[in-house]
Amino acid sequence: MTHALHEELWSRLGEELLLPLTQAALAELDPQRTQATGELNLRAIPYLATLHLLDCMAVSVQANACGRHAVAICLARQCVEALTLLDVGCQPHAYAAELLSAWEAGRMTQGQLRARLEKDVWLRYGHGLWEEPWQNFFANLARAVQPYAHYSPELKNWQFSILDYELAPHQLK
Repeated sequence: MTHALHEELWSRLGEELLLPLTQAALAELDPQRTQATGELNLRAIPYLATLHLLDCMAVSVQANACGRHAVAICLARQCVEALTLLDVGCQPHAYAAELLSAWEAGRMTQGQLRARLEKDVWLRYGHGLWEEPWQNFFANLARAVQPYAHYSPELKNWQFSILDYELAPHQLK
């Protein structure tokens, strides 16, 4: 399969799966419907993170299609962080509440959340898309987009290397 066909297939499958998967996550994490006990503000974190994931993915795809690849990769970084919180919310309440409370209070970073999930949860997820353990896949994904979390020299250099000088600066529709 050529690279273009593989990329097209990947995009189509991603688009077909994104909405049903996020709808299922939203139904599962809805703080008004969940049977979990605990503070509403903690139960709302994974739900709101899922909404953020969906919005970031949609705008990232749109930005990428318009040639705004640097914006698209920054939004991909946001997706990794939102996906981490979504995953925490899918864990048993006692485990999730501890992590969400620490995250909300600023006592735990995104990296620390991922480290806990890797240690406590991801080992039982099995293999991912490329037959690698989930913790390896997610660590590689997080590491790949980390330089683009902020406007940095790495992001500037990447942006400059793919800049389309024919496009107007604010052509994103």
